[in-house]
Formats: sequence, C-alpha cells, structure tokens
Amino acid sequence: ELRAFFNEYPELYTDCPSAVSRLLILLHDLEFSEKKLAKLIQSHPDKIAAMLLSDLEQTLRNDKEQRTIWKNKASQVLQSHLGMNEEAGDEILTNFPELYEIWPSLLPRLEYMLQQINLSPERLLFMLENHPERTVQILMNDPEQNIKGSVAILQEELQMPITEILSGKLWYVQRSEVRLRIATLKQYFSIPDIKRLVRLEPGLVGGTRNPRTGRSLTISSSRKEADANDMSEIFSLLRNELKATDEDILKMCSNYQGVFIESADRVRSQVEFLLYGQVGKGLGLLLRRGLSTRKAETEIEAQEIVRQRTLDVLVGCPALTISKNLVPALNYLQSIGCEVYDIGRIAYRRPQLLQFEVESLKSKVDYLCKQLDMSEGNLPGNTTSASRTVLDIMATVPDTFTLSLQGNLDVKFRYFREDLGFNTTELQSIFGSRPQILCLNLENNVIPKMDYLMTPIEEGGAGLTIEELRRVIISHPEGLRTSLELNIQPRCQAAIRRGFKIPDDLPHNFLTMSESRWSKVVLSENKTKKDAKSKTKK
Repeated sequence: ELRAFFNEYPELYTDCPSAVSRLLILLHDLEFSEKKLAKLIQSHPDKIAAMLLSDLEQTLRNDKEQRTIWKNKASQVLQSHLGMNEEAGDEILTNFPELYEIWPSLLPRLEYMLQQINLSPERLLFMLENHPERTVQILMNDPEQNIKGSVAILQEELQMPITEILSGKLWYVQRSEVRLRIATLKQYFSIPDIKRLVRLEPGLVGGTRNPRTGRSLTISSSRKEADANDMSEIFSLLRNELKATDEDILKMCSNYQGVFIESADRVRSQVEFLLYGQVGKGLGLLLRRGLSTRKAETEIEAQEIVRQRTLDVLVGCPALTISKNLVPALNYLQSIGCEVYDIGRIAYRRPQLLQFEVESLKSKVDYLCKQLDMSEGNLPGNTTSASRTVLDIMATVPDTFTLSLQGNLDVKFRYFREDLGFNTTELQSIFGSRPQILCLNLENNVIPKMDYLMTPIEEGGAGLTIEELRRVIISHPEGLRTSLELNIQPRCQAAIRRGFKIPDDLPHNFLTMSESRWSKVVLSENKTKKDAKSKTKK
C-alpha cells in the first residue's frame, strides 16, 4: 500500500527530507495517530499527498496564532459572564478546544443559558467545573434551537407553565423526541398524571444521545434518557404481568424513576426473575392477613398471592428491576444457609437489602458471626437455634444490615460488652430473641434508659444495680424497646411508691405487660408486695 502511494506521488520521495519532516508534523504537532494517518492515506491519498507537499510549517504557525487569539477571547467570555478564574478557564479550554475553535457561537449560547433558561452564573459555572463534558456538549449542540422547541412542546402538550419547565431540571432534548415520548405517556396516563411524572423525572420526556459519542446530552442529574419504545414496553409489562395500576406506577416513579429510562429487555428479565424465582416463592410462603401459597386452594390463587406481593415489593423498591447485584446477593444468601422462606421475609421487610453488593453483606455477616461467636461456615445445614441467630437477625430485622459497622454496630456491641458486662452467650440470647434492639439508637434511646434504671432512687431513678439491670434485660429483652417517658419511668415510679423493690418484687415482664395486667398485678389498692411476689411465683 505504501509502495503504491509513493508510486502515485513520486514527488514525495524526490523531496524526501521535506516530506519526512512534514509527516512528523502530522503525527506530533497535529496529533494524528499512526492508525488514523494510515486510514487517511488509504481513503484520501490525494489530500494527504497535498498536505505533505504544502508548506505545513507556515500553515501550522498561522493556525496556532489564530487558535491562541480564539482561546484568549473564549477565556475572557468565561471570566466576564461566569466569574471563572483564569487558571480554571485555561484548563476547560485546553480540555475542550471546541469551545474556542468556534468562538463566535460560544457567547450567545452562554447568554441563552443564563438569560432564557434562567441558570445563574454560579450554577452554570458549577456545571462546567463538575460536569464539563456534558455541559460542553449542551453548549456545542445549539441549546437555543432544541431547548426552545422542547419548552414550546411541553407548554402546548401538558399546559405546564414556563417557570415550572425551567425550574432547573430541564433536559436537553430534540423536539420530535419530546412529542413522541409524550404521545407514549398519553397512551397510559392522564395529562395531570403525566405532569406528575415529568416533575418527578424530566428524563421521561427528555434526553437525547450525541450521535458522535453516544452519551446523553442533559443538564439533569439523571444519567440516561427514556426511549419511547422501551417506555411503552415497560408500562405494558407492569400492567400485564403484575397488573399494576396507574397509582402503582406513579408510586414507583416517585420512589425511583430510573426504572422507566432503562432498557425494556433488562426490566423484563429482572421482573420475571423476581416473580418466578426464589423471591416470588419466598414472598408467597409468608402468612400475611391469613393468605399464603401454602394455604391456597388452587394454583391460580397461589399465583395471585405471589403476583400481588411481588408488585408490592417493586412499588416500594422499584430499583430491584434494574439492580445488577440482585442475583449475586441471592446466591450469597443461599450460600450461608438462607432458605426460600428467609429470602421472602427479607424481600418483604427490606427489599433494598437484595441490591447490596456481596462484599457489603458478607462484611456484616462476618462481623455478627464473630461478635456472637459463630463460624459462618457452620451456618448452612445447622438447625440449632444458636447457629441460626445471624440468619434470624437478617430475616427478622434486615434493617440491621443497613447499619454501618464502625459507626453503629461496633459501638453498640462494645457498649453491651464493656459498659453493661454481657458475655457472648447472653448477647446471643438477647439479640437472638429481640434483634430489633440492634436497630435502636444508642445515644438517644438505649443509654438514657440504662442511665435511668441505674440512677439511685433518691436522685429520681429506678435504683437498679448493674447486676439487677442485666437480669432484667436477659430475662425479658423486649423491655428495651418500650418508651422511657411513657412506660419505663411511670411503671418504675409507681412500683417504688408502693414499696416494691425492682426487679425482685415484680414479674420479669413488668415493662411489657399490658396496662390491664399491670394494674391488676401492681397498681390495685389492695395489692401488697407479698401478693405481687406470689403472683410472680405463679
């Protein structure tokens, strides 16, 4: 190929030193890659030959001078209109030379964004500094032509006021695309509901890809744009497979809008995986309001239970429809002994847990196993109550696994061990029977209760010793979940006034028993300490 090229243009090698130096100019000064230059020689040999035979040195000098002038002018525009300092402006212009190579169009575009779109100079400066590539794309793709047309369509189709459209979430969009997406939404929703959706997620009617880079051109915080066909398929999927109502879809959009600007194929595969896989089966096994697939008389009834519960989970946590961590998380939960029923309990109570990365879940499991003196490897297949403590915590109170290790769980375990003196066996009993205690706020909830119970009676407390306090918690840990002001203080004060010693003269569940039971055992005018003790023995 090279031989044919030089045979076609013999002057290139008869003037070899000059041709070689000019070739180096193309490669280094004009930053042509070798691969790009090779392609150009094949596709446009005449143009490359003309470039190599021309006075590239002079052309390059003139080009550099002109580019310097343009760059200085663009820098002045950024300083005068946005208040950008010279150093930051130079960095932006160096990284995005297209801003000054077509300088005459930069100033009016900046002014349009500032004056017509009502972006403050501070906001536009923030966008350029933190999202430079996206903002430059908007500026260089004629925002006035496209945004102005999109605004007109939103006003016409949805009767939205200009102040609402330009509230800071307006997407850079092509006018034809906006009209197409609104037409798709009209097939499923009323105009008021579409307006609600657009307020929640402007990307449903906006967002377009740069044909050169394939990236979204948007000034919204969202990263993707809706596709009219995908939107239509997703709406049909939710309505047909899950029988979602308009209100369900609106709630999903309110909780997480990303599901409606995703690929329909991806959403479909995730929904089917949830509906027909272990999550759906586990949800169906739960007994809620007398309903369970175990009690269903027909297959249709069982399918309806699973469908409704899967829909409820997705309305509350729509991000599950696109989560990449769902399958790995489920595989990990199975590997440590979670059964289908446990997975159903987790999905019902805290479906967000199924979006966690495996490393995050594993770190919490490892930590709890260590604190409760259990080996993770012994969890699967071991049916003793002690070995299932961690799994029961996860299934009963999955919120525990959303807490940080260093800033939350570790502080609580150190408090119960070091300040209150509980050993590992006692902690297994406490947290195994009432794992909700791990989710109580330590500073604002647990510690004030402990301080009151151990404060001397003369100082207004309950007067318990540390040993008596530990006995109360071990015998009935549920008492820690009761209110200090509404339950613990009033009952302790009532018992003290009647001469009872806490906890020896009271039933072990004195903090959690019903009001009627409490009145009968302790507050009755005819009751004495002896009566209460005998009642306790009974």
